[in-house]
Amino acid sequence: MIDRRQVVFAALLIGCGQATQGDPGPAGDAGAQGALGAPGTPGTPGDPGKAGAPGEAGPPGDAGRPGFGVRWVDRNGQSVAVVSHVYDGNIGPAALAVMDGTGHVWKATPFGSFDVWTDGAAPFLFYTGVGCTGTAYFDVLLPPRYVFRIEGVYHTMPDGFVPPVGVSYQSTRDGSGTCTATGGTLRDSAVDYSTTLPATAITKPAQLFVPPVHPELVP
Repeated sequence: MIDRRQVVFAALLIGCGQATQGDPGPAGDAGAQGALGAPGTPGTPGDPGKAGAPGEAGPPGDAGRPGFGVRWVDRNGQSVAVVSHVYDGNIGPAALAVMDGTGHVWKATPFGSFDVWTDGAAPFLFYTGVGCTGTAYFDVLLPPRYVFRIEGVYHTMPDGFVPPVGVSYQSTRDGSGTCTATGGTLRDSAVDYSTTLPATAITKPAQLFVPPVHPELVP
């Protein structure tokens, strides 16, 4: 007797061998997003870009305050070469250092009188040898081109003058010509007498300006 279950199983086997594959089903829903991956290795820097075009010029700035100078003029409005304003107890606080047309500087007042900065009758000449021999020095120290007088002759310091240090002397001579045997050292103001005589003798001008002089602003 044939078992019914065997018949059914055989039929199923025969049916499976003859079936064809069906069409794909529709796509399923997207799955959940995965975790963020680790950062990658940095890439090589690129070449620098080209310089950009210059920008437009900015607007002009505000105008500055006007400048000014000072000049000295005489009664006729002519400029006077006042080098400096100095105090001097002999002629008062209005002493002026005024340069003449040859570049020499005199001590003047605003009212026209002027003279040398010092007179050599008071300073002694200091000699390195006995009996007023050797190199003669004196100890009046002025800027170059400032006029001073020794024994009636006008002198100035040379432009490149540098005073020596520690000059020893053995005799001195005063403005009257008297020589005295005395020794000592000029520390920092020794001036070689021979270097103060200019190649061209200095002549005192008759007038430096038409007095009085006064300062005024120059815009």
